Amino acid sequence: MLQYIPWFLALFISIPQAMLVIYIGFSLCNIAVDLRKCILCSILFAITSYIVRPLAVSLALNTLILGTFLVITTSLIFAVHVKKTIIACLLGIMISGVIESLVIQILLWIQQDIAERIIVDALLNITTYIPVFLATLVILLIIKRTNFVLFELGETDEQRQ
Repeated sequence: MLQYIPWFLALFISIPQAMLVIYIGFSLCNIAVDLRKCILCSILFAITSYIVRPLAVSLALNTLILGTFLVITTSLIFAVHVKKTIIACLLGIMISGVIESLVIQILLWIQQDIAERIIVDALLNITTYIPVFLATLVILLIIKRTNFVLFELGETDEQRQ
């Protein structure tokens, strides 16, 4: 399915979304995240998203391509083993996906035609991403404040010495 996106959607949605996915996933795996590297990965992800979205492939294949790209990019840029990166990125993608699905369901409950309008209206797309962004940011803050870790994949104090 062809789905062109304006460049500013990549800027205002893809970059923050990728940053949150990386921060949430890596935080849940107790892997340190360097802000500059995270920004670089997110910009590369946004560029790739801008290129891949219009391809004549299914949404599932589109998501698989972008997820694979995010895993490979973060693994290379963060210099983290690919197995650890797969786990971290999949955790971040799943949590982000659940939050996005919940917000979209609430919006569909409020206004039934919003799904069709989001696809063609870039400003509405950005507007509907704001609650997703805020909810995801709250989840990240909770994870960080409580030091919640699902998988201990980061370096322990003994490994750092």
